[in-house]
Amino acid sequence: MSYGLQVFDAVGNIKIDVSGRLFRPIGSVSVKDNLTKNYAYPGIVDDGTWFLVPDATGTNFGTGAKFTGFDLSILTDIVRVVYHGGNAGTGANVTIFIYRG
Repeated sequence: MSYGLQVFDAVGNIKIDVSGRLFRPIGSVSVKDNLTKNYAYPGIVDDGTWFLVPDATGTNFGTGAKFTGFDLSILTDIVRVVYHGGNAGTGANVTIFIYRG
């Protein structure tokens, strides 16, 4: 027997059908977009269940800016951001969302 989650609308149509892992937001870190730096995040580990997603909306940058030229990685209790130059460099704060599945 398999396990999962199904959500139906008022007339019985399936709206969500999930039989795998559900991801949930855990938190976030605010990073400076032109710095290579380690950001402490207690409890995070590189075990394949944690995911980092940069704010891709550009709302933290202003018009036309993008979050590019970075590598994000997870170490034990650390979110590592490595800046390579790219198109960033405005010095703005960027939110990195943290999810766990």
